[in-house]
Amino acid sequence: MNFGGYIGGALAPMTTGFIVQATGDFVPALIVGAGIGLASAAAYIFILPGRPISAEQATGGGVPAGATQIPA
Repeated sequence: MNFGGYIGGALAPMTTGFIVQATGDFVPALIVGAGIGLASAAAYIFILPGRPISAEQATGGGVPAGATQIPA
């Protein structure tokens, strides 16, 4: 996950610069960024399974599904 963030963080300014240099305007670069953001949100919604988090897991009291608890 961090690797993907680092790649995006490195490519975003470079891609923005190329688009601004080619078009002379920031609007196309902003539209590309918005499109990538919408595509990422759609991938998160539709590709990842929709398992809700229980209240116990949200407060740190539960063990996530599939994990094993180590006895004290």
